[in-house]
Amino acid sequence: MAMRKSLTVAVLAAGVLYLPQAGAHHALEYIDVSSYTITEQGQFIVYGLYDNMVDDPNDPSQNHWEFTPGISYGVTDWLMVDFHTHYAKFGSGHLSDEGLERLGGDESPAATLGPSPFLEAGTIALQVALPPNRFVNVGFGAAVEFPFKGAKRYLGAEDNVYEFELILDRELGEHQRITANILHVREGDEDWEEWRVGIRTPISPNPEGIAAGIEFTGNFEDSQWFMMPGIYAPLQRNIIGKMGLELSKEFEASRFHASLMYIF
Repeated sequence: MAMRKSLTVAVLAAGVLYLPQAGAHHALEYIDVSSYTITEQGQFIVYGLYDNMVDDPNDPSQNHWEFTPGISYGVTDWLMVDFHTHYAKFGSGHLSDEGLERLGGDESPAATLGPSPFLEAGTIALQVALPPNRFVNVGFGAAVEFPFKGAKRYLGAEDNVYEFELILDRELGEHQRITANILHVREGDEDWEEWRVGIRTPISPNPEGIAAGIEFTGNFEDSQWFMMPGIYAPLQRNIIGKMGLELSKEFEASRFHASLMYIF
């Protein structure tokens, strides 16, 4: 698999990035944590991600799922662009008051089931990486997510969401690494900061084979955080499969993730 460390220049102050809910959709090394490793010049990644989320095990109206198709392209060895969209199904607990009224009110059968699946949003993202460093590798990301008509009608989403990201990465051994992300997110008049940390290591005799890891995500506003054990498997020379189960620290909220990435 042609994936090597990217040589980069630090010029992303004008970039824009939002990675909703599931995080770094184009990440090669992890599921949620943004990778320092990106595409080479002229290289494409086509991917499909599936996430099934249970926000409250005692309230089925909070359940939702999301399918995310996307494509990434290596403009240079140090700059990658990405576009993806979200096709999603939401329970009634996620709907705005206006969204419930569109379905006949919160007591109607249609509102109880929630709307049919719809295109929720699209995201355009950029990622760059600085030249490799013996102590820590550094990258930057930025993107914007824009809501589609369905999100405006049913979820009350009106504003674009912007995210700016710092990526820190250190190799621990052959194909072993620890990576951290620090993110600043802005939606309308609201700003907040988030963090992610991931550790991965090979678990097969071939160090380039199947790897396992654990990823943690949270924000700096409260003490809530999530952890996701995951498996990252090269199925063929240019195909990567990933699977993980995310749990909140109370083991209440959960998310199942499965994805397939094709590199060419």
